[in-house]
Amino acid sequence: MKKTIFCFLLISMSFVSILPTYPSSEEIVTRKFYGGVLLYEFSKFKEKDCPKDLVDKLLSCSDCPGIDGYLPELYTNRIEVKFEDKVYKMPKHLIQDLYNPHVGKAFPDALKVTRDNKRIIINMSGGDGTASYKAKLTINLENKTVRRELYQHPNIDKAQVREGKIK
Repeated sequence: MKKTIFCFLLISMSFVSILPTYPSSEEIVTRKFYGGVLLYEFSKFKEKDCPKDLVDKLLSCSDCPGIDGYLPELYTNRIEVKFEDKVYKMPKHLIQDLYNPHVGKAFPDALKVTRDNKRIIINMSGGDGTASYKAKLTINLENKTVRRELYQHPNIDKAQVREGKIK
């Protein structure tokens, strides 16, 4: 009887320790940097809320950042930088395909923000194994543009580059 109660308690404690690492339906991570704050919002992926053509596309995608032939658990919803009383929002086309990002309680140090005189640089990673990636978002404060460099497995040394205007 004591062994049964001990096993039950051990399993219950393990389950409770795992729960906080999974986000609620939406979660925002903040990172302070010199002069500003980064807001990174991510959400749980819900197949029932997505059009069938998107689900089919994701299941057949062999080079989507963070997934490899399966549906993501998480997706990037929004990235904003608040700096010197201004808010800079990342364009959706630069962030909407960053699946299974390494953010939240499970990855406290994987999202980094730095700044120099004219740029804010966001480094992040996501996925695992063959679906792993590293992304670098460089915000140019002078001309209000952002450049995304995406490094994916197996071509980890060659960046896929996209650019856009920040709002």
